Amino acid sequence: MYWSYYLNLERSVLDLERYVTFDKTNFECFSIEFIKIYQVICSEIDVVLKLITNKINMEEYKKYLLKKPEYIKIKQSKVVLESNKDIKLCPFVLLEEGKNLSWWGNYNDVKL
Repeated sequence: MYWSYYLNLERSVLDLERYVTFDKTNFECFSIEFIKIYQVICSEIDVVLKLITNKINMEEYKKYLLKKPEYIKIKQSKVVLESNKDIKLCPFVLLEEGKNLSWWGNYNDVKL
C-alpha cells in the first residue's frame, strides 16, 4: 500500500513539469499546487522518520540517524531528474548536528 502511495506522489511531482519545466531558472517559481505537493512530501518524510527513529522532531531524527551506520549514507543520497540531469538535489547533505536542512525549515515556514 505504501509503495503505491509513494509512486502516486512521485507521479504528482513529475506531472508538474507539464506546467513548469524542471530547470534552475525556474527554481523561484511557485504555485498553490507546488505548496500542496511540498507539504505532502515533507509530511511523509516526517512520518517515515518518526517510524524509523521513534523520535518526535527533526533534531532528534538527525541525532538518531547520525549514530546508525546504516543511515549515515543518507547524507550522500541524490535525486537526479530524468528530464534534466544537470539538476541534482541532495536533501540530506547537511545532515549533521548543528546544521539545518533548508527544505525542512521552508516546510515549517509554509505550514504557518
